[in-house]
Amino acid sequence: MTEPHNTGTGVQTKTVTEDENNIRLDKWFLSHFPGLSKTQLYKLMRKGQVRLDGKRVKPDARVMAGQSVRVPPMPAEAYETRKPKPSYSREEADRDRALLKQITLYQDADVLILNKPHGLATQGGSKVKRHINGILRSITSNRCTPHIVHRLDRDTSGVLVIAKNAKSARTLGEVFKHRRVQKYYWALLSPAPEMEDGIIEAKIAKGKTRGGERVMVDHENGKYSKSEFWVIEKAYTKAAWVCFKPETGRTHQLRVHAQLIGCPIVGDKKYAETDRHIEMPVDLQDIPSAQKLHLHAQRLVLPHPSGTGELDITAPLPDHMQKTFKYFEFDLNNADRDFE
Repeated sequence: MTEPHNTGTGVQTKTVTEDENNIRLDKWFLSHFPGLSKTQLYKLMRKGQVRLDGKRVKPDARVMAGQSVRVPPMPAEAYETRKPKPSYSREEADRDRALLKQITLYQDADVLILNKPHGLATQGGSKVKRHINGILRSITSNRCTPHIVHRLDRDTSGVLVIAKNAKSARTLGEVFKHRRVQKYYWALLSPAPEMEDGIIEAKIAKGKTRGGERVMVDHENGKYSKSEFWVIEKAYTKAAWVCFKPETGRTHQLRVHAQLIGCPIVGDKKYAETDRHIEMPVDLQDIPSAQKLHLHAQRLVLPHPSGTGELDITAPLPDHMQKTFKYFEFDLNNADRDFE
């Protein structure tokens, strides 16, 4: 029986009752403090704050009637029953499976490769309710345990690789870690770069500014980043369709690199500032969907996790970039040229 309480408590000593005889200590503990998670409880036990008859104890120890349990200070919420996680309805699962089918570029027994939509996060967060990781629940089974092996920013669209089992996840994790992946991104920059191609290198790290946290050049503490780029087509000096090939994979790398050459990615509010002067700036009011980030993971080439062959996957442009390319009269047939 749980003793009455009002607020959080200090150290307590509780006696095991006859009804509680011979049950596991962790189960005994959580019956008294249902608001405590197992992770929290096991941490307290590892630190020796929970004791049975004055001795350190493991979670699977059995308690006997009459024994005393030392209980460390407990917050008030430890006494409250934890709220169950919201159920995942059949309708939600059907909706998510339909989306996955719509955006799937390739799949086999080991991998699932998606064309991630603009505006859909890869993983969840405090303010993110719908994301790829959650949507993958709809296909999770004994034969398929999806693992995300790399990330794209929420507003970056394009090729996203998912491992369908733990073995493939480990293999692909090593592939990305050791940079055995060729990545090609398409972006719309404004203004157009002065050079037709080049290499951008910088040491970058997260830092704080008046506008909040962002990635910036940090010569002392930053991590080395490198990207190759080349212009596919220009709209005079106003804008350019550019292909980026990042050698490293730092957070916001291409967005920062575009800013460093004085040509921010269209729709990138975080890294839009540049000191470069241009006489013919783009009037963003004339461009459809100009407020959306124009950065797309267009192609990915990597070894297959089975060890046989390679995957070479391309993703079609999202609607907002197609409209913008049409506005500038860019010819997608130009992308067929060999830029490697």
